[in-house]
Amino acid sequence: MTTINPYGLNVQEWTDMTALGLYNYGAAPVLLDPDNWREWALTVLGFPAISDINAPDPTSFEDWREWASRFNQLYSRL
Repeated sequence: MTTINPYGLNVQEWTDMTALGLYNYGAAPVLLDPDNWREWALTVLGFPAISDINAPDPTSFEDWREWASRFNQLYSRL
């Protein structure tokens, strides 16, 4: 899987671009409020194929970019 580097982007840009690559796994919501990035992440982690990659819990991260980087490492293996 191709991943989107979160550095240099804002969270809405990253989620929008990442959602395009997730379409085979489920319909990722549009992130309207940047403060709700964890809820967006939890929705994505609920997709069956994505839940199998054992991505880290976004509620354990303060910085969305750190979580996105870890997510990308695992997601790229699909």
